[in-house]
Amino acid sequence: MHCHGRAMTGDDELPVAVVVVHGIGQQLPMDTLRSLVDTLWGPGPGARAGQSNDGQEIFNKVDRHSSFLDLRRLSLATGYGHPRVDFFELYWAAAFGSGTVGQVLAWAARLLGSRPRGAQMKQIVWTTRLAVLVFVAAAASIFVVGSAWGWWAKLAFLLPFLGAIGLVARQAARTVLADVLSDASRWFAPSPKDIAGRDKVRQLGLGLLQSLHKPDEDGCARYGRIVVVGHSLGSVVAYDVLRIAFDRLRAPSSLPGETLVVPLSKRQCVAWNYESERVRLNSGSAADMNKRVRAFQYVQRQLHGEQRDVGVPWLVTDLITVGSPLTHAADLWRSKAAEFPRRVTEGEFPVCPPIGEFQHSERQRARQNQAIPTGADSVPICFYRKVNEGPLIAHEASLFASTRWTNLYIPMRWWLGGDPVGGPLLPIFGPGVKDVPVRVSAPQKRRRAIMAVPVRAHTWYWRRHPDTSQDDIKDREGLRDAVRQLEIVINLREKRATPYRFRSLLSD
Repeated sequence: MHCHGRAMTGDDELPVAVVVVHGIGQQLPMDTLRSLVDTLWGPGPGARAGQSNDGQEIFNKVDRHSSFLDLRRLSLATGYGHPRVDFFELYWAAAFGSGTVGQVLAWAARLLGSRPRGAQMKQIVWTTRLAVLVFVAAAASIFVVGSAWGWWAKLAFLLPFLGAIGLVARQAARTVLADVLSDASRWFAPSPKDIAGRDKVRQLGLGLLQSLHKPDEDGCARYGRIVVVGHSLGSVVAYDVLRIAFDRLRAPSSLPGETLVVPLSKRQCVAWNYESERVRLNSGSAADMNKRVRAFQYVQRQLHGEQRDVGVPWLVTDLITVGSPLTHAADLWRSKAAEFPRRVTEGEFPVCPPIGEFQHSERQRARQNQAIPTGADSVPICFYRKVNEGPLIAHEASLFASTRWTNLYIPMRWWLGGDPVGGPLLPIFGPGVKDVPVRVSAPQKRRRAIMAVPVRAHTWYWRRHPDTSQDDIKDREGLRDAVRQLEIVINLREKRATPYRFRSLLSD
């Protein structure tokens, strides 16, 4: 049997799997996936159907890894120096169902009545409070003036018409609240009856990821790496699924016997020195933050390859969040029992870089004068050993030790224009997150109009304006540059430099 697995060709030569997770609302299967593929790799002006802008063919194939039969797999054929890319959709709307208007209103009332933690949430809450006050004042003024001037008797003939409009508006509001916004309220502030629905969604995601990690019928690796892309609430679903899946796929499944004779500090030099790299990322000025993040992501890529070399099956190299409400995690993931920072400290919510944990096994080795990773006895560590001279295993909350996190967002305007749902994640989830502000892909006048309407830009990430002017083409290429993390993983064979160098990478 001839198997083109990692041992023969390496992960960089194998196909890439991209898992796309849709956002809130009554989404239909494949809508988000098609939109993403068409926006970034779909046919441009004059291109024939089924062909990308670069002349590469895009195939629509059977998806044998997902639970819903309506789902398909879109494939970008091998070419231009990159392997085949398979796009999958984690479709979860049907599994989660709908909520109620009361749930959303109660959740909104709690948020408006709370003391917000995040800077962007403070702006949202105070702007909404002001809008509510203006609306109430305007309604009261109309009622008082109408009563004083006798308008109501003169306009009585309009009551049936106004009543019909009111019924339509009420039904529309009920649909928006129960079928769209309730997804967010039930995910962040679930009632007991919502727990089963959230678990169904997580199980769908977990099953898809585990299936993509399994070898094919010949026992060969299917994919060399996996990229997960989540939009809106889908980014939260992706984050939840990854933190659960990582715990099941972080331990080496096998370890080649000949490597056991190599000292651990040389066999896993990146993991061995990971703590010093984490400290280096957290030190320095804000001015060189982007440079430090690039250097850290280089270390993450090195570490992922090293973990694969010692038998770790984890294939997810990148998480890309788009318009993510995780920017409000400090306000949305809080309860009377535990605030968000405490849940991070306890390892429930992974951050980037990981904060690690004090390991009893490493402290015991230190007391026995055995070699341990730098600082392992004095600070929390992200890697530990179960047996002497065994491989270094990532802690269960160390998802982002080797998985890079890139976050795209359209900045918010003070009146809730732009995208108030998404925002930067670095201040909340750590300096290892690469925040990339992007703009609406449309001509300048159209862009200003979209940014002026509250929340509208949140739905514009996957859109491309039909105008084929040079300005639009420039914006479209700008969108491709903004997700260059995805482009690098897919369109380039991203070789990791070896060996690991025991010095700062900031000069690279």
